[in-house]
Amino acid sequence: MIARCLLLILVAALAACSAPRATYFGRDLSPLYRQLEIGAAGTQGPVPLLLRGNPFGGSAAALAEAARAGMSASAAIYPIRLTLSDPGPRSVDYRIIVAFGQPGLGANGLCAAPDAPFGPEPMVNATAAFCIGERLVSAARGRSLDPIAVPEDPAFAAFMKGLAEALFPPAMQRRSGCSALVPC
Repeated sequence: MIARCLLLILVAALAACSAPRATYFGRDLSPLYRQLEIGAAGTQGPVPLLLRGNPFGGSAAALAEAARAGMSASAAIYPIRLTLSDPGPRSVDYRIIVAFGQPGLGANGLCAAPDAPFGPEPMVNATAAFCIGERLVSAARGRSLDPIAVPEDPAFAAFMKGLAEALFPPAMQRRSGCSALVPC
């Protein structure tokens, strides 16, 4: 029994060591950010995921599918379902934009000018924005600390999952001073 426990601890420690290293920063939550807004986006149907730039230089379709799958793996994004195609008519223009590279404009700029091109960098670096039309709802930035060579790398899926979690923080973490006693 002790040997089995030690083996499980060793496996867990090795898994933690093999996790990709990344940092997430620059979180920006507008007054529009509420869990209710995320729920409303999810009930309206699939939310478009728009990508700008390509850190790998290969197939844009492979990058898009890998980014969609990685972000969709995060529980933070529930109940939003992401789509890479036109979702059709909707009452509110919800969308998520991810720009790889170093954008020269802030997250608000991504919502207002989503077609601006951004050049790739050696490490995966991304800015994500959750938008309603041209208005920013939330934003986050992330940077891999280890190289990721292809979008099929599990490290890229983990990076995108972390970016989604930074973009959609739990309701109680969205502003300082929030707690179970002081709702936000």
